[in-house]
Amino acid sequence: MTFSQTDREETPTLRTRDLRFRWSPADPWLAFPDLTLAPGTNLFLKGPSGSGKSTLLSLVCGLAAPQQGLIEVMGQDLGQLSRGERDALRANHLGVIFQQFNLVPYLSVTANTLLPCRLSAGRRDRTDPTPDAEAKRLLSALAVPSRLWSKPVTQLSVGQQQRVAAARALIGAPRLILADEPTSALDRENRDRFLELLLTLAGERRTSVLFVSHDDTLARHFDQLTTLGDPA
Repeated sequence: MTFSQTDREETPTLRTRDLRFRWSPADPWLAFPDLTLAPGTNLFLKGPSGSGKSTLLSLVCGLAAPQQGLIEVMGQDLGQLSRGERDALRANHLGVIFQQFNLVPYLSVTANTLLPCRLSAGRRDRTDPTPDAEAKRLLSALAVPSRLWSKPVTQLSVGQQQRVAAARALIGAPRLILADEPTSALDRENRDRFLELLLTLAGERRTSVLFVSHDDTLARHFDQLTTLGDPA
């Protein structure tokens, strides 16, 4: 599954329409607002607990299939893709920053950053000029000291681990980054600095960002704001 530069510019990175989902027949339906995210733009998604923020991210990254409505990522209708095709789309074109970061504890900072390139030939081929060089450039841009690059991530502070997770998400020029409340453990100064670095680096690569949080004060950093309501 490949996309030309023209395709990337003309096709929304993400588009949803009339989307509804529930995990089981006993659960209430979650109804989601229609979203359109152009290449290189970013969106802040807020909502109370139970409104479906994490569920929406699961749907967008292809871990769950839509039951009603439409999700398109890079012009691909996820409802028409097999699980394997959704997995390939995620590996090749999406970067994910989890709330708990999900770094591999026994791997070094550099090895964690390079993981997407090991899982996806497309991500590896899009590094500039090599995966190692891009990993170093991203870690430097995200203010991770070079003396830490060969150390296990368990020896880093929470803020440093968060920046490694961001470098991992950005490597190999993904078209969409999904961020699930990754700043919840940071103080305000480090949180704001992290967001500015993340959005600046994503904008340079024309990577779109969908950022989920319950913290309204973060909205000022983003191009768009959407609020999820209570469960239907």
